[in-house]
Amino acid sequence: GWRAGDKARLEAKRLWARQNGWTLVSVNYRLSDPEVPPARRIRYPTHNRDVGRAVTWVYDHIDGYGGDPSRIALIGHSAGAQIVSSVGVDEDYLRRAVRDAVCGVVSLDTEGYDVAARIRGGGRAALLYRNAFGNDPAVWRDASPINHVDATDAPQLVIRRGVLARQLSQVEYARALRDAGVPVTVVPTPGYSHGDVNHYLGSADDTLMTPHVEDFLDDCFAP
Repeated sequence: GWRAGDKARLEAKRLWARQNGWTLVSVNYRLSDPEVPPARRIRYPTHNRDVGRAVTWVYDHIDGYGGDPSRIALIGHSAGAQIVSSVGVDEDYLRRAVRDAVCGVVSLDTEGYDVAARIRGGGRAALLYRNAFGNDPAVWRDASPINHVDATDAPQLVIRRGVLARQLSQVEYARALRDAGVPVTVVPTPGYSHGDVNHYLGSADDTLMTPHVEDFLDDCFAP
């Protein structure tokens, strides 16, 4: 929700990456704490800039850790999925060489591809989005990955699940990518909760997502 969470405890994901020969870098970003007064609250685009700087650090330094800076995949869940989608398609966050090194984006269950539509839809979730993106419709439009898609973007994999409106947002984003000529894979996960998507990715028990993500990343990292 852009306001809580810590990406430090990823033991199972680290093991999964190691088994596949990948180098995993776990990234935090500053959070939109609703307890902080609005005038001082962290909001968009700080989250994206933090992640963009981290990806740039990976590009500049990962060869010292056995990684390949020419092949970088971005993976995020929930708010993180919205952020990596934004960083992957919006040229504001990565310099050209780093952007060219991004070979794929894996978006694990977000409906934040169109922030403006999500906020205008109202309800409790709209308050969550306003906490992270504020109240300016122009900012909402700029924060929406669907408004930045073009043919230069890296291939993407989108996990689809949830209520109909959520799935429609995911399908519409995939359609925008296809219309721009960007390769996109949509993976439905029937029966999975939002938390299940994060929990089961990389698990040997998961037959819905993990094989598709592994194939996608293998293609991404291929010489």
